[in-house]
Amino acid sequence: IYLYNNELVLDQEIYQTWLFSSEIISLYKNAGIQSHQEIFADSADPKSIEEIRRWWFNIQPAKKWADSIMFWIDIMKQYKINITARSSETIKEFRKYSWKIDKNWKSTNVPIDCFNHAIDAIRYWCMMKLKKPVFFDITIW
Repeated sequence: IYLYNNELVLDQEIYQTWLFSSEIISLYKNAGIQSHQEIFADSADPKSIEEIRRWWFNIQPAKKWADSIMFWIDIMKQYKINITARSSETIKEFRKYSWKIDKNWKSTNVPIDCFNHAIDAIRYWCMMKLKKPVFFDITIW
């Protein structure tokens, strides 16, 4: 993922799911991922993050909070997103990404937790590299 002229550029290097840490490490090595390259992972799996970090990969957990998915999807929507032609699985996800439908057959503002592996990875990068949320620091005199 690159930020170029205030646009996101996505280039898929690896796309596989349901891997063990050892398989991820092997894929990173074969792809030529260097120790200085930043990798952001789902913070829900700290054991895997630590196992991958021990192989000198610069992996860190994305800092998530309640409702952060919608917050960061809204941030991502503020950018034009360019996807390289070779990023076939990422393109498929963006085409299939959808929102839950309510009982009246109206689209909600809740994403369906499906077709989102690459999109989640992109969101983690955005969480760590783009605008940070601003919380009010109030001092009462």
